[in-house]
Amino acid sequence: MSPLLRSYIVMVTSILFIGTSSIGDFSSAHAHMALVNATPKPGKTVTESPEVISLKFSGKPITVMVHLFDGDGNELDNVSEPVLDGRKVAIPLISELPNGAYKVTIRAVSKDGHVVESAIKFTVEIIEQDSDTGPIAATTE
Repeated sequence: MSPLLRSYIVMVTSILFIGTSSIGDFSSAHAHMALVNATPKPGKTVTESPEVISLKFSGKPITVMVHLFDGDGNELDNVSEPVLDGRKVAIPLISELPNGAYKVTIRAVSKDGHVVESAIKFTVEIIEQDSDTGPIAATTE
């Protein structure tokens, strides 16, 4: 192989490598934020009222708005202001939730202006304790 051809191949390979690397960095740097985890877990039943609703995003939100609804779709005034800590958001509940189904709607805005809207549903099913005999099932009379 001639030195000129070898130089040409090295140059083309280098350009392709640098171009591919730049594209990879660009796409990952501009990926949109998403909700990646929540507690209570979506669709799950918890046996005690949560004190905090926890969210984790793939990026750092700059603002988060949360609304809590009961199983009949009535909005509950039971959430405090969200506390942002990097990619994590904690939403303290003002008081305990009684047994029932709940829906949390989430609207978060990332630094690049991308809006993430999501909802999680969970159920609270507290098992009442009888001091003499131990746990008893919740009744629905």
